[in-house]
Amino acid sequence: MQHDLDRSVQRTLCRVLLLLASALVLSCTTLVFSTHRLGQGLQTVVDDRVRPLSDLHAVSQILNVELPRVIDPERPSEGRSVAVAQAFERLRRPWAAYQTTWLTPEEAELMRDAQRRLTELQRLLEAAPAAAERYARALQPLNQTLAALMHLQVQVAEQELQKGRQLGATTKALGLGLSLLGLLLCAYALQQLRQRVLQPLRVVADAVATLAAGERADSPELKALSGDFAEVGEQLQRLRRSLGPQSPTA
Repeated sequence: MQHDLDRSVQRTLCRVLLLLASALVLSCTTLVFSTHRLGQGLQTVVDDRVRPLSDLHAVSQILNVELPRVIDPERPSEGRSVAVAQAFERLRRPWAAYQTTWLTPEEAELMRDAQRRLTELQRLLEAAPAAAERYARALQPLNQTLAALMHLQVQVAEQELQKGRQLGATTKALGLGLSLLGLLLCAYALQQLRQRVLQPLRVVADAVATLAAGERADSPELKALSGDFAEVGEQLQRLRRSLGPQSPTA
């Protein structure tokens, strides 16, 4: 009977520990998955939106600051062609980096338009390095295209950040829900310990004490033992029947 009793207690404790471990694994898995998704979304914003926006800013800086300074008619014309070529070489790196990023169909169309206008500007300055007025007129539509590209970059980045905020709010709500679930599972585990371990052990102890005193051990509580403790109750009842009626003075 002691072996069966120990086995019954161990089974119940294993069930309780399994419940608690399941709650812990579920919470950790959800937290890791949500954190990964959130980090992935932020990295996407950085790679696909922030860096390309920086590349566009570098292109605009060269077109609107460096090149007008190089072709300024008031500056010496010596070495102007070389300076123009060097400026376009510096411009080519951020522009090529921007072209390799992920673009929406609207961005791709604007990018092709900007590429066409950039080629026209380069040809214009290569043919006439001192054509400052013509350059300024040709630069205006290109600036509008670059501004539209920057606006789209910011717009899509805001959408991605909004998704990140929504995911963060969902993760927070899910975390609170899992915390509540963990508390409920803990309460359920304690209730199972009380019902399946403490109360049955108390009934078994009372039955053994009753048997030791020579009194009847077939109480309703003993008969109600079920689950893992049913076999213990049956053994106690068989033991009582085998002992037969005994008087307290026996």
